[in-house]
Amino acid sequence: MTPDSATLQAADALRNARRVSLACHLNPDGDALGATLGLALALERSDREVVRLCQDAVPSAYGFMPGSDRVLTQPPHGWEPDVAVGLDCDTEPRLGSVAPFILNAPTVIDIDHHTGSGP
Repeated sequence: MTPDSATLQAADALRNARRVSLACHLNPDGDALGATLGLALALERSDREVVRLCQDAVPSAYGFMPGSDRVLTQPPHGWEPDVAVGLDCDTEPRLGSVAPFILNAPTVIDIDHHTGSGP
């Protein structure tokens, strides 16, 4: 699969999704949180339901970021996303305890600038 076709497939999956889970890597930093929170805001503005996940709490230094107060360590009971996205997370172990909530979704997308194999 070429990067262009993968990008188009990911965009189509997100466009058609109603419920989306987003997760960044454990011990989140600014780019992981920025990517997660930014995508969450864009999806919510497009009338998607979004759950933001991270194994670890948002560091206080990033508390100013819009939506940082909505990052959860696990999804709400009964949450079933159409699509799940791992952001800034080059390997499955970097998702930590939220990995099952991402990897068990019907469609999983990896958005990352690292060179690992993705979640």
